[in-house]
Amino acid sequence: NPIGMGQGGVGTPTVVLPADGTYALILDPSIIFTGNATVTLSSELAPPIAIDGPAVPLSFNRPGMNARLTFDGTANQRVSVGVSGVTIGGPCCIDVAFTAILKPDGTTLLNPIGMGQGGVGTPTVVLPVDGAYKIILDPSISFTGDATMTLSQDLSAPIIVNGPTVPLSISRAGQNAILSFDGTLGSQVTVRLTGNMLGNVVVRLVKPDGTVLTSGSGSSSFNLSTQTLPQNGVYTITIDPVFVSSGNITVGVTSP
Repeated sequence: NPIGMGQGGVGTPTVVLPADGTYALILDPSIIFTGNATVTLSSELAPPIAIDGPAVPLSFNRPGMNARLTFDGTANQRVSVGVSGVTIGGPCCIDVAFTAILKPDGTTLLNPIGMGQGGVGTPTVVLPVDGAYKIILDPSISFTGDATMTLSQDLSAPIIVNGPTVPLSISRAGQNAILSFDGTLGSQVTVRLTGNMLGNVVVRLVKPDGTVLTSGSGSSSFNLSTQTLPQNGVYTITIDPVFVSSGNITVGVTSP
């Protein structure tokens, strides 16, 4: 379908050609405008990427070029994507590129997330089935430049109410963490974050049914509000750095 563009140009989404043959590109200036434009037709960058494998550098050296990175995933894996080393675009725009994740059947698992030149770390997604997943990176407008993609499984650790604190070390761009503990109906708990070297981080306390009981964020030490647990079961604490920073953080759970 037709896509509008301004004087900054445009890069289209990727299309998959359905058949061999001769295709045509239509450029139709609005109203009765005159002027010049340059059209570039590019195939996608398509390197593989692996969960917890090496970071993958990408160079978008053609206007409108996109990337599609494929990885093999297993049902119930918890993964996130970090995009770092971004030189795409310029200071003109809030979002210089968008990142999304597609399921093996081609439907969307993670909707496109905009990012600036500081990069982005995506929220954790839980893979629903075994199969080949795809990460999409689509520079905004017709920007060119470089970016590095990192695909990581969540750090995972147990934690005990009133037990020892748990130190976490996040060393991969965009990586998140999850800690789990057994909770009892009616007991009060407080999640405590100390030694935060990750910068701004979002922390959530999640009930056994997967819904969020409480959440908070901060760039230094902080506590989540004390909560009365509504049911017996396994509760989880998720740690999600806002940017693609690496560093350490220590988590504790006390009653109250």
